[in-house]
Amino acid sequence: MKKVDAELLERLKADPEADFRLIVKTEGEPGQYLTCLQALGIEVRRKFRLTRSLAITARAEAALQLADEAWVEKIEEDQIVRTM
Repeated sequence: MKKVDAELLERLKADPEADFRLIVKTEGEPGQYLTCLQALGIEVRRKFRLTRSLAITARAEAALQLADEAWVEKIEEDQIVRTM
């Protein structure tokens, strides 16, 4: 399983300076990675302990670096969810 789907990966690489709103699924409790995220200049908007995920805003370049971290299981774009 890839950490980042091909379409998002292409968009991240195309514009390294662009800001993206992303969801990062982590290995273990997500709060333990806040220092690492801050060091990369990533803003954490929310923590979701139940799903072991973080909602972040990051430059594409930082998101690509984040994908190399062993504790990152998946990165996907944060999207609006609508009910019917």
